Parts: sequence; C-alpha cells; structure tokens
Amino acid sequence: TLQGGIDLPAGAAFDELWRLHSLRFEGRHSMFLNSRMRALHQSLVQRWAPSGRAMLPVIEAQGRIVAARYGFAFDGKFWSYQTGFDPSFSKYSVGTLSLAWAAQCAVQRGLTEIDHMPGDARYKNEWSTHHRMVHNLEAFNRFSLSATLFRLVRAFRRKRTPSLASGPSEDAE
Repeated sequence: TLQGGIDLPAGAAFDELWRLHSLRFEGRHSMFLNSRMRALHQSLVQRWAPSGRAMLPVIEAQGRIVAARYGFAFDGKFWSYQTGFDPSFSKYSVGTLSLAWAAQCAVQRGLTEIDHMPGDARYKNEWSTHHRMVHNLEAFNRFSLSATLFRLVRAFRRKRTPSLASGPSEDAE
C-alpha cells in the first residue's frame, strides 16, 4: 500500500490511476477519460497533493500498481472521486482493498467521513451508513435553437450509450 505524494510522486500515482481506470472501462464510456479532464485533474493533483488536499492511495502487487483511488480531503471528509483497478487482479478484490486503504489513509489524516459522491455502484451502498439525493436543475431558453439542438443530441446519445450502472461495478471482482 502506497500513497501518491508521499511514497511515490503524486503525478505518477495519478498516471497509474488513469491507466487503471482506462483498463476498467475498456470498450465502455467513462466521462473521466478524455484529454481535457486529464489535464484538469493533473493540474489539480499538482497543486493540491503537496498540501494533502488531493489524495491518491494505491495498491501495489507483484511489483506494479494494481488499484488506485483519487479523491479530495476537504471539510473533514475524503471525497472519493475516481477509481481504477487491473481487472486481472479482480479475484483479489483489489477495488475493495483500495477503498479500505483509502479509509485508512483518511483516518491517518484526521478525516472522519468518506463521501462516495453520486453514482449507483453497489459498493457505495455496502460501505455507507446514509444516503443523500443529488438533483440536477437545468434551465434552457426554449426559444434558442442551439439549446434545443443540444437537448435533442444529448437525449439521443443517452439512449444509445448504455448506463455505467449497468456495467460491472467496481467491487464485481
């Protein structure tokens, strides 16, 4: 068990997280896996890891990193943002182990809660003591052609793209 920014450079830990998340979502859609998101989060990790605001707990096995988690320390909580693991190690439940390691790292830093953030993954129910509803409010100018086109294209894409919740969950290892 290692911590990005402590046991290995935070940027290297983030690169491993990216690689592992890509492996996990190979052939499926992840909004996290695009160049703009990568650049944004690399910048956040570079800025926030030295102060402990960005956390990157990773699991190492057989000389390589096989699971990683990425999140933020804020307001007494670890906000678990993204995860990845090597599917070839799924029989060892490395996704679950990375969550347990993240919890240990959070406690070591004096954090008292883990927020799994929105999503339907089974592990979020299993590792949570309470739930909260997240609602999105969108407003569009009904007279705007571009707003109407945006909504139509988005609705079409949502119908064609399978839900991430229907894919294998992180703990389906």
